Amino acid sequence: MDNELIIPADTGDTLDIYLSPTTYPVAFERKVRCMMNSGLSKEEAEGIILTTPIQVEIFYDIDRGLFAIESEPIGYIPVFNPFTGEEIKKEDEDK
Repeated sequence: MDNELIIPADTGDTLDIYLSPTTYPVAFERKVRCMMNSGLSKEEAEGIILTTPIQVEIFYDIDRGLFAIESEPIGYIPVFNPFTGEEIKKEDEDK
């Protein structure tokens, strides 16, 4: 098995995360602020965040560790390994 990280063309290993002010207070607050920057009220943003999971793709870099990236933007942005700083190739880019 190759140790190189590659983002699969289809779905990789995903995990749904529900943010809340008690379980993930820092991430919850930052997501609320982000949604408020898009024009939502604090109450609207909190309601959406409490009921809508954020899907993340999880990766394991051998000899370094586990990390996750929000799934939605992966197809549109370059993705970098946080341990090495190197860009992770996307499977469909090889074709």
